[in-house]
Amino acid sequence: MIEQFKDLLQNLWEMLLQNGLWIFAGLLGVALVLGIVAWIVTRVDRDALQKLGQVFRPLFSPLGLVLLLALTTWGAWLALGLLKNDLNVRLLHRESATFSSTEMPAAGDTTQYSPYASYIQERTYTRNLILPPDILDRIGVEGAEILTPYLPDPSTENITRLQDQFRRSGRNLVLTREATQLTEEPIALESTDIKVNLGFIQSSDSKRSYYNASFDGSYVFENPLDQVATVRFNFPLPYGSGTLKDFQMTVNGKQYELANLSQGYLWEGEVAAQEKITVQVKYKNQGSRMWRYELSNKREPIKAFKLVLTSDQNTKFQTGSLYPTSQGGNRYTWDLKNIITAQSIVLAFSGVAIRETLIKVFSFVPVSLLLLVGWVVFSSLLRNRKVPLLGLVFSVLGLTLSAVFGAYLVTYLPAALAVLLALILGAVVAFHALGSAHLVPAVVSALTPAVFLWTGNAGLVLSLLGLVVLLGLIPVKR
Repeated sequence: MIEQFKDLLQNLWEMLLQNGLWIFAGLLGVALVLGIVAWIVTRVDRDALQKLGQVFRPLFSPLGLVLLLALTTWGAWLALGLLKNDLNVRLLHRESATFSSTEMPAAGDTTQYSPYASYIQERTYTRNLILPPDILDRIGVEGAEILTPYLPDPSTENITRLQDQFRRSGRNLVLTREATQLTEEPIALESTDIKVNLGFIQSSDSKRSYYNASFDGSYVFENPLDQVATVRFNFPLPYGSGTLKDFQMTVNGKQYELANLSQGYLWEGEVAAQEKITVQVKYKNQGSRMWRYELSNKREPIKAFKLVLTSDQNTKFQTGSLYPTSQGGNRYTWDLKNIITAQSIVLAFSGVAIRETLIKVFSFVPVSLLLLVGWVVFSSLLRNRKVPLLGLVFSVLGLTLSAVFGAYLVTYLPAALAVLLALILGAVVAFHALGSAHLVPAVVSALTPAVFLWTGNAGLVLSLLGLVVLLGLIPVKR
C-alpha cells in the first residue's frame, strides 16, 4: 500500500513537471500580450488605459500580489527543475558524442616504468643426460629427433655454441652437452635525475580536464667490467600516454634513433672498461587523472634518485606510495639515496566533474529563489517596512530567466565564466526590482549557487553564508 502511494505521488509530480513549464510559459505569454495591448492603448487612448487599469486593479491588491508571487515562484520552481534535467541530458549527450570540435585526448593514467641497463656476457653450461641403452640403435634408425623430449630447443635460449658428446657408462649411454649462452647481467644505475611538469587544461566543452606532461630524465651508469663489454639500455615507453611528441634520446650527447620499438627504446653499444654512459630522454604527452613512476619492477638497490615534479593543480598521493621528501607550493621533490624499495610514486589529481558541478549549481537556484523571498519578507516585517511584493515577482522572474540564459551559455563559454555571468545578471535584475534597501538579499541570494563552483568547499561556504544571514536577521536592541 505504501509503495502504491509513493508511485501515485511520483506520477503526480511528474505530471506537474511536464505541465508546469507550459503553465509558466502560458502566463508569461499572457503577460507579454497584455503588455503589448497596454502599450498600444496608451498610444491611442489614455482614458481607455485607465479603465483597463481599474479592471486589473484587484490583481495589484496585497492579496492579489501575494497570489501572483506564489504562482510565479511555483512556476519558476517547476521551470528550473525541467531546465536542470534538460541541461543534464545535453551534457550527457555531449560527453558521449563520437565527434568533438575541441581537443579531447584519449590518454588516461600515465605510467612511466624505470629503465634498466645490462651488459652481455657469455656463460658455458654443461648438462649430463643418462639415456636408455637402445637409444643409439633408435638414433641410427629414426634420427637425432628422438632426443627432442630430453633436450630443450637451443634456438630459444640465446645459444651461441653447442657441443654434444656421447659415452657409455655400463649399459647406459651418457650425453654431455656443453652450451655457450648469452646472458644479460643487470647494471645498477649510478644516478637518476628527472624533471616533470604537468600543465592542466580544462576542455571548453565541459567534459573533463587533462594535462600536458613534459618529461626530462637523465640516467647515468657505467660498465662494471675490466674489459670492453656490450651494454644495453632499455627505456620503456610510458603506458597509457597516448601520442608521444618531441621524443628525443641522447647517449653521451649523441642523438639516438630507433625504428623498431617493440621492446621499448633499446640502445646497444660497445662500452670500454669502467666507462660511464649518460642517457637523456625527453618527451611530451597528454594524460589525465593520474601520473605514476615505477622505480623498479623488482627489488634492487637505488644509489641516487631525484624526481622534481611541478603541477598547477592540487595533488594527492596514493596510499602506500612514496611520498615526496620535500614540497613547496605545487613543486614536489623525491630525493632518495641508497635505498631498496618496491614502492612507486603515484600522484592523483582530483579533476573537476563539470557536469556534476553544473547540476549542483542549477539544482540550488530554486532554493536561492525561496531564500530571496523569505529573506526580503522577513526582514521587511521585522523592520516594519512594506513588503515589495511586485518587486519580488520581478526578481523571481529575473533570476529564473538568468538561470535559463546561463544553462545555454555554458555551450559557448567555459562553465565557470558562463555561470558567473548569468548569476551576476540575475543579481542586477533583482537589485533593480527591489531597490537599494534590499541590496544584500538580492546579491547574496542570486550569487549563492556559485559556491558550488568551488569544488570541495561548497558546504563550508554555504554554512558560513547561513550564519551571516542569520546574524543579519537577528533583531538588535539599541
